Amino acid sequence: MKLLKSLQLLVWASVLLALTFIFSIFSISVTNVLSISFLRIPFALFGWIFGPIWGFIFGFLSDTIDWLTKGYVWFWMFALQKPLFAFLAGIVKGIYLVRKNASNYKVDFWVLQTLLVTFFVVSVTLLLLYLTNNEFQQIGTKNFQTADLSVNVVVLQIITLVSFVIFFLVTEGFLGFVYVKKRNKEQALLTIYSLVLMVLMSVVVSILLGTIAAIEFITFINNGRPSNNFVLYGVYFFLLPRVLVQALLLPIYVALFYPLIGIVENNLKNYLLLFTLSWKS
Repeated sequence: MKLLKSLQLLVWASVLLALTFIFSIFSISVTNVLSISFLRIPFALFGWIFGPIWGFIFGFLSDTIDWLTKGYVWFWMFALQKPLFAFLAGIVKGIYLVRKNASNYKVDFWVLQTLLVTFFVVSVTLLLLYLTNNEFQQIGTKNFQTADLSVNVVVLQIITLVSFVIFFLVTEGFLGFVYVKKRNKEQALLTIYSLVLMVLMSVVVSILLGTIAAIEFITFINNGRPSNNFVLYGVYFFLLPRVLVQALLLPIYVALFYPLIGIVENNLKNYLLLFTLSWKS
């Protein structure tokens, strides 16, 4: 029986690995170092099921296979992103399991509120710091120019700020709905921790690590010299488009992940116990 369950888990791992390659087909490149995709979903599912250690290994192997098959330039900061998606999912799943038997979810609700407020305040503060920075003021009249598009820096900044406000209000409304309407404690907790996971992925991996990785990667391929865009526009060129994309996509990530993890939770209960404690390893 244990062998059968292990084989079933292996099948699920293979399915999720296949999903990562399917999701990669539908990614849309925004810049040379930024794309819109939903690759984090299968990695989050794997980490949720198998725990952070196996999730990290799965992410590393998947990235290695992707690199070998596509032949792009390997860079360690980008290679860390997929493993971190799965690792964070395993950690959040562990906290969810601990809190699953709690008498109420008010503590979880307010922890998430704190996380969201911090995400919003820190992000907006960074933008305001750029506004008052001399280097930023010097570039404020310049445009981001491509073959088909020219966007003033100030316009992009306003769009980003508005996106953050909309993101914050929609997320708060969604949380309020969960808090008031969901009488089932387990469903409410699953919703809350799904949102916690997606917020952490956006902040830690996409915005923080992703921005640094983009700058360092271009410096790496230019033999230690920063890109012309970085010299001209500063970190702003790499940070704000990434923030804009994450603010707009975060509700979609939650909408995709929550029902999928619900399916996993309902259909794998009989043999998830094999890996229930793996996140503690």
